Amino acid sequence: MGFSSTQLGLEENAISQVDDQATLESIKKNLTPERPIAVQVKNACKTYGRGPPILENLNMTVPRGTIYGLLGASGCGKTTILSSIVGLKKLDSGDIWVYGARPGSKESGIPGKTIGYMPQDIALYQKFTIEDIWTYLVDLVSRRRTTVIITTHYIDEAKNSHTVGLMRNGKLLVEQAPKDLLEEHQADLLEDIVLKLCRNEVKKPTDEVSEAIQEMSFYTQQQISGQSSNGKNGASNAVVGLKFKPRSPDDDNIVMQQRNRSQSIRRRQSVIETVNNSFARQSDKVFSLVRRNFLTLFRNPIFVVGLLIMPTFQTVLFNYIVGREPINKRMGVVNGDFENRTSYCADREPGCFKEGLSCDYMNRFGNNILWDNFETADEAFESVKSGAVKGFMEFPDNFTTHMKNRALHRNYADNETLVGSTINFHMDFSDYLMNVFLLNNIFKNYLAFAKGLVEDCGGDSRLMDTPLKYNAIYGSLDSRNAEYMQPPQILLIMFLLPMTVAVTYIWDKKSGTLDRTMVAGVDYFHVVISLLVTEGLLMIIELILCLATLIFVFNFKVQGSLILCFALGILTGICGLSFGFLFGVMCDHEIEVLVWSLFVYLPTMVSSGSTPREGIEPWAKLVTGYLPITKPAESIRSIVTRGWGITHPLVYPGFVVLLVWISLCWILSGFVYRMRR
Repeated sequence: MGFSSTQLGLEENAISQVDDQATLESIKKNLTPERPIAVQVKNACKTYGRGPPILENLNMTVPRGTIYGLLGASGCGKTTILSSIVGLKKLDSGDIWVYGARPGSKESGIPGKTIGYMPQDIALYQKFTIEDIWTYLVDLVSRRRTTVIITTHYIDEAKNSHTVGLMRNGKLLVEQAPKDLLEEHQADLLEDIVLKLCRNEVKKPTDEVSEAIQEMSFYTQQQISGQSSNGKNGASNAVVGLKFKPRSPDDDNIVMQQRNRSQSIRRRQSVIETVNNSFARQSDKVFSLVRRNFLTLFRNPIFVVGLLIMPTFQTVLFNYIVGREPINKRMGVVNGDFENRTSYCADREPGCFKEGLSCDYMNRFGNNILWDNFETADEAFESVKSGAVKGFMEFPDNFTTHMKNRALHRNYADNETLVGSTINFHMDFSDYLMNVFLLNNIFKNYLAFAKGLVEDCGGDSRLMDTPLKYNAIYGSLDSRNAEYMQPPQILLIMFLLPMTVAVTYIWDKKSGTLDRTMVAGVDYFHVVISLLVTEGLLMIIELILCLATLIFVFNFKVQGSLILCFALGILTGICGLSFGFLFGVMCDHEIEVLVWSLFVYLPTMVSSGSTPREGIEPWAKLVTGYLPITKPAESIRSIVTRGWGITHPLVYPGFVVLLVWISLCWILSGFVYRMRR
């Protein structure tokens, strides 16, 4: 129902009167010694960006211990002036005093626990009626001497206020008691004024005050349609009898004495006590925010469980999918060595140059390749074109005989022998990764076939080795692609998940709970620390589960310091959190956060080391070298596979880059946060 209220519940402090030249004559009767000014706004101006002024020389006076109804159409500046009064925003120019102190100053206590703020209708309890709410506000004013500023689109509610302020286009056009406004327009209800204006019954239809009231009536025309202008129906639910307890001069004397005694005690406090008290106050705020964050999270336990196991699930999925050698690949074979491979190879006995050597070679592949037999090369070629097989292998006629002659004649073998002992492969090379595995498999199995042939004939199998010897200084010759890509993959997961804090922050802003938190005395520093604590604990659990799965389930070997790997992972998570908070401060909608997150994450993922950086163009290598994960990916590989420490020149740059990005994001967040206020 578009209802929001601000309660200025400050204690009865000794207040120095502020010069009030802009106060209207019509409310001077409310400014008695027992009821001094609570809020004074003078020449307030505020503009967002290059747009039109939101507030333009606005003057406003709210007597203490009263209800002030601030009226105006959407966009007239009501929310901005209220946010400035409670210390959430700062004016471009002009002054605001709340009980003689400027909001945001230490002596004002604003933001702080002495003030309440209800920014949006969704922050109200739905079961409360307009009437379990007005009664409560009246009680606050009459018994607790609280000052209340209330804004509403339903004009008739404002008649329960002591003073009505009418805003339009950033200015306060009128500041009067509702009774005086009704008498001036000769109406029984504020809504009747709207109806008369719509029927052109007002002599001055171009008057700014009348036009502003007519703008607001758009929200309530349906509600008041059919009601008589005498106001009987409208008055039936009104809250009447706003009575206030007269204040005694002794009350102010008691409060003044208490205040002076408190100040005297504070003067006697030592520096250490002051620091300790300040630390206690700040830590209380942070602890409250942390507790709120966890309560918000654990109201949706399924979400929390999913968040915690996501890195582990991703790690398991990665190890079962990425980098594993393909099996059961279909390849064709055209074999001129014999007619039927299945029956012939099954009955064949191994031996030195026994017939059917092609059987020995094909049997080396095991279940990595499934062979489809073809009579001719043309049939096999058509099968490759149709996508049924990845390629086909062709054994020449009399392959075994030519292999014998090649071994016997060696350097004197003729061309027929050389051609007849050569195996031809015809393959679809459009699938690059598949062919990398296939070619490696073909080569390794041929070496094994040749060595076996020499051993069957009583020779030394080392004669068939290539004259190259590989020795692993770091890692293993049997290392898989997954082992190369897994460390950066962990960092990518830890970087991405905390960025979701941006969505949570935007929900906080939209629901109004962030503003209410800020009004309670929480500032940017407290929010940042609470997020680091909350998200940091989640990161620790996520990373422990992820590393434990790798080490104990997949036998992942960490050659260097596990603590160093853990620290790098946590630092990467904090970097992702920093980006997420920056996006949350910058954006107003979740879709904007998604776009910015993808803008950062996708280039980071591509440049994180899934392919060797030595093959990147020089300019791209320079640009991508300092993205959030590029250097850390090199660092974690150096720690995991090489066992290097923090002082190594390929390790510490990853930590430095992350710290720089974290610092930059928090600085930008603070700057944007203050600019948007």
